[in-house]
Amino acid sequence: MKDRSTDGAINLIDELRTDAKLGKSKHFNASRRKICWHNWIGIPVIVINVFVGTVIVALLSDGDGDKRLAIASAILAFIAASLSAMQTFFNFHKAAEGHSSVGNRYLKISRNCKKLLRKHQDIPFPPENLWHEVEAIQSEYLEINIEAEAFPTNDGDLKRAREAQEITPFMPNGDELKT
Repeated sequence: MKDRSTDGAINLIDELRTDAKLGKSKHFNASRRKICWHNWIGIPVIVINVFVGTVIVALLSDGDGDKRLAIASAILAFIAASLSAMQTFFNFHKAAEGHSSVGNRYLKISRNCKKLLRKHQDIPFPPENLWHEVEAIQSEYLEINIEAEAFPTNDGDLKRAREAQEITPFMPNGDELKT
């Protein structure tokens, strides 16, 4: 006969695991998006600056430089400076690092939930001990949520996380946990 006195704790652990996996995926998606923006803005800045620098050296060495080339270089220098300022303002690289950090912390929660569920399958906890473990994991999860507020995600990150999420619910009847 199955002990139902731990069903609430098991259900909460499974919810925390599911939410943590979703949070992990969402923040890893945001991190990849920020790195993409960092690269899409940073690489042109480098290329434009190298080109402008080369043109300026050529113009300085040749006193009769082409005015169109000088104007084009000035426009490109303005674009490079604008892109560089945008990259500094949005700080994509630091934001990506923050999202990765939050994602890794959510991953830890998910793995701790999985470990606790499996351990409880093999060595059943008394209800009060199981609830103590659940409350510790939930407390850590809520701390991560507070930290994650500094690194907002967008609807696309959440949508991709939900589409990619492969979570098999924990079956309290003793079936193997699949994720």
